[in-house]
Amino acid sequence: MFKHDGSNQHQINYQRIATRFYLFVLLISFIIVSFYLLLNKDLQQKTIHQPSEFQFKELDKIYSSNLYCPCSTVSMNYSTFMTIEPYFHQVCSSDLISDAWINYLSGSSLMNDFLPIFNYETSGVFHFQLLSMLCQHAQQTVNISIKTFLQTQFLSSQVISQNQFEAKINSSINDWKSRTIEQFLQTIKIFQVVSHGNQLMSEQFRYYVNNIDSNYTKIYLDVQEYFNCSCTLSSSCLIPMVPNFFLGCSQIEGLMKSTLECFYNLSCMIEIDRDLIFSLGSSFNFSNLNENLNPPNETIESILNKLMIDSWTWNISFSSYYNTGSPSSCTYEYISRNDLFFIITTILGIFGGLSLGLKLLTLIILRFIEKIINNNSFNEFITMIKNLFVCNTEQRLINRLHFVSLLLILSLIFIFSAFKSKSVTVQIKKPSLSNYKNLLKDHSYSLQCSCSQISFPYETFLNIEPHFHDLCSSQFISDEWIHYIYGEGHLSRRFSFDDYRYSAPGQFLSLSSLCKLSQE
Repeated sequence: MFKHDGSNQHQINYQRIATRFYLFVLLISFIIVSFYLLLNKDLQQKTIHQPSEFQFKELDKIYSSNLYCPCSTVSMNYSTFMTIEPYFHQVCSSDLISDAWINYLSGSSLMNDFLPIFNYETSGVFHFQLLSMLCQHAQQTVNISIKTFLQTQFLSSQVISQNQFEAKINSSINDWKSRTIEQFLQTIKIFQVVSHGNQLMSEQFRYYVNNIDSNYTKIYLDVQEYFNCSCTLSSSCLIPMVPNFFLGCSQIEGLMKSTLECFYNLSCMIEIDRDLIFSLGSSFNFSNLNENLNPPNETIESILNKLMIDSWTWNISFSSYYNTGSPSSCTYEYISRNDLFFIITTILGIFGGLSLGLKLLTLIILRFIEKIINNNSFNEFITMIKNLFVCNTEQRLINRLHFVSLLLILSLIFIFSAFKSKSVTVQIKKPSLSNYKNLLKDHSYSLQCSCSQISFPYETFLNIEPHFHDLCSSQFISDEWIHYIYGEGHLSRRFSFDDYRYSAPGQFLSLSSLCKLSQE
């Protein structure tokens, strides 16, 4: 390989050594570069156009943390991919709130003006009328809320996995349900507070006792007391009408503390019918509630706390979400070794220039060794090196071009390698908060940290502390103060209606109730 014309036997031996040395160095270089290219891992990127749902799911299984599928439709209604169906308590579809049942009870009520108010014949009908209204209100509230919720926009710039999608939607549904129930109960609580604080009078005037003065010029209306319980001071006064079916200071108070256990038992309903003036007798054909669907000892209040709903069902369609989002492409990144084609082309590209450099380097080294062995001076060796680049022969011109080309190629490779940016993926398991903050400061644009939990309550990281008005912690809303200004009762006899002391107990009672409602 290094043979020249006119070489003697001694020079031929050196040329053979040079050839062997060159081949050895070339082989070692080939092995080193090949192993480096084979073992080196690099971040690869691949894009799939118009991926199907099946392809997306398969990619998500393998490249979940490095998969990017931008949605063609960023926002869509919840109704696009889900339906919600509530199942109300059986009482809302039972005979107990039907017109026939209410008319049946109303007939006895109108003929019993002289019966005590805690008699079922007198006051029972009003409970069922209110129960019917509450069922209607609950159904209207739920239907409007469902319609509003399904029209809400779901925002998604990237297609998310099915598990993340369903977890996110379920979380949204649970939040929506909680808000709807809270709004429904808030209305009822405000109604209770206003009714009790304003001392609203019953339609039948039965919660009040009217007294006429001796001159027949004034009528006094006093709140009636039963069993040493005054509705002025407390809204929790209860009088039983039938087993666990109570009359309270207002219809809503009595109904909420009542249960419907008697109306789960047909025998109990027939027994009550026998005591009515307008008994149906053998014509009694109203159905009782099914105790297999709900517990008989469940209070109306607990039913209302669930929005009068026994259960919810909702159907979430990931396919509808994916088809609406319709990603035009999916790009995923993965770390992989170089393929065979890349290795071969790289080796050919490197060794095309490296072989020329090794030839020159081998020639210089062997001639240097030869000069030393022949006891020639170092200056002669330098002169020999210079003669390689003196263009007085065609061979020396070729050698010079080879060497300059090699230096130029190596310089370009070095500059390209030095300034080329390369993505390096570093995985840190269970990083601390301080580690996360440092990484965020240095690598904010490329940092990705997957959560071990997809969703968690706000109370995990958020604390809210309200500061209420001083009135809500003062003595003016305490029971002691209200009892003090109430005194011996009979306010209408002791004070004129325009006297502040006449209305003060109700006003402070309203303030107390409003403070409690606000704090709740």
